[in-house]
Amino acid sequence: MKNIKIRSHRWFIALAFCTLHSALSTAEAQGTAFTYQGRLNTNAVPANGLYDFEFSLSNAPSGGSQIGSRITQTALGVTNGLFTTTLNFGAVFTGNDTWLAISVRSNSVGSYTLMTPLQELTPTPYAMFADTASNVSGTILPAQLPASVVTNNETNVTLGNVTVGGSLTLAEPATMYAGSRLLLRADGSSNFFSGPSAGAATTSGSYNTGISDYALSSNLSGSFNTAIGFEAMIANTNGNYDTAIGCNALLENTTGNGNTATGFEALVYNTIGDFNTASGYAAMTANTTGGGNTATGVEALYANANGNNNAAYGLQALFQNGAGNNNVAVGCTALRDTTNDNNLVAVGFSALYQDNAGSNKFTVSSNGENTAIGYLALYLDTTGAGNTGLGYQAIYVNTNGNGNTALGDSALGALTSGSNNVAVGYQAGLNITTGNNNIYIGNAGVSGDNGVIRIGTTNLQANDTLIAGIWGVTLPGGQGVPVYVDAGGHLGTATSSGRFKQDIQSMANTSEALYSLRPVTFKYKPGIDPKGAPQFGLIAEEVDQVDPDLVVRDDKHQIYTVRYEAVNAMLLNEFLKQHRKVQEQSTEIETLKGKADKVDSLEKQLNELKQMVQSLAARK
Repeated sequence: MKNIKIRSHRWFIALAFCTLHSALSTAEAQGTAFTYQGRLNTNAVPANGLYDFEFSLSNAPSGGSQIGSRITQTALGVTNGLFTTTLNFGAVFTGNDTWLAISVRSNSVGSYTLMTPLQELTPTPYAMFADTASNVSGTILPAQLPASVVTNNETNVTLGNVTVGGSLTLAEPATMYAGSRLLLRADGSSNFFSGPSAGAATTSGSYNTGISDYALSSNLSGSFNTAIGFEAMIANTNGNYDTAIGCNALLENTTGNGNTATGFEALVYNTIGDFNTASGYAAMTANTTGGGNTATGVEALYANANGNNNAAYGLQALFQNGAGNNNVAVGCTALRDTTNDNNLVAVGFSALYQDNAGSNKFTVSSNGENTAIGYLALYLDTTGAGNTGLGYQAIYVNTNGNGNTALGDSALGALTSGSNNVAVGYQAGLNITTGNNNIYIGNAGVSGDNGVIRIGTTNLQANDTLIAGIWGVTLPGGQGVPVYVDAGGHLGTATSSGRFKQDIQSMANTSEALYSLRPVTFKYKPGIDPKGAPQFGLIAEEVDQVDPDLVVRDDKHQIYTVRYEAVNAMLLNEFLKQHRKVQEQSTEIETLKGKADKVDSLEKQLNELKQMVQSLAARK
């Protein structure tokens, strides 16, 4: 069935030509009447109502002579733009080119308007002529047909403008023409060809189907091939199990097996490559010997010549690949400019668009491959290796950085040449351009970072931090040190070595400020500690009044907490001062005790002298 659209003035008609009436007895000619179905629009709106039509035939598209009589159909009903009518010009179809002229007007109102251009009638409703039938009316008997035609009792075959008397089947080999044009060629090996020179050279091949001019025209012994389209598989000689659908599809295939090409010039230059699948305009056009490739999309794997086991899905996916192997590109222009890379995976619009690391990729990469999943992921990468980008514009502008991992929208999106960075989260690591060995989780980073770990973003992750594997775990040997955090979320430890200090002085009386502090007991508010456990400590505001150096302020410069480690150092200083005083007092006491012993000794000596004097005096 053929659709014809006709436009002229304010009417629009689309006609569908139906086949000849076939409800007649098998013993009678089918006649010359045929059915027209059409659509009529008035001012671009489907027509409804009654209209008058005039139909005539011409031997030229313009200025020709009328063939046969003119047919007028008045008050023909049109519903929602659709109408159907039967036309019978008589036995006027002889195989010559013929055009149909159609004129229309409203029901019995005004003059007819001729639709232009006239419409050429193609072989339907022309009849098909048998090899030996020409300008014959009535019934063709089986004896009038070529020897290749055998009758049976199942079907009627229409030849020319007549009906074969009785039922028949075309036996193989058989050939059928419409005028001088080949319609069908079938042989005894289950081959079927239709079109000039289609399958013309086939000798020993079997189960082949070639439809259209020159399809499979050079095939010799290839079998189980299907070629549909002008010059599809025209050069195939011995290839098997190939399917080509589209003009010039698998055009130069000679002995390649198991290939499937769908689309204009799909796999057009393939000669001996096996088991390739190309679907789309010019898909795998340049492939010659590559095998095991799959290309779906316009110009997918366009330049591939001998690369193997590649998969490309999307417009110009792996477009420039020539000899690269084992690559997967999913998305419009994914891996578009790579030429000889191996083992690449790119998923997303323009993912790994300019990657071209060449054969050295495995020697410079920790894992030998780049992986890009997401719109514009690793878009500008040229020689970088071992990168993984997952997300919109992940590692977007990187050209030669290696070993980067970015998971998230725009993660490491501004990195140009940095290596061994890890970024997880929306815009994670977005602020760095050339930094190395950084780790970002939910943090955009700071330009100039190198060897930095940033987790979370200030004012976003500000309520709580829970890390497993710390509570209840004891560090053997007591080698751990306390970890401190500042208002910006910066973690660190305090160093005590003199190597890191300057302006070292004794604390002296500075610690005496402690005597003005007020230790308190308290409970945190329910929002901090719902259980209300008893606490012991100081009030930071009171400490600030005594010594501002003993308090820590937040990012808004409000008093936040007490530097208890400094208080401890001051307590130690006061303890040592008191200890020295005690030692001094002990020394004095010992000195005084020694003096007391001497007094006792002198007193004893005096007592002894006194006794001696008394004794002497008594003797006198």
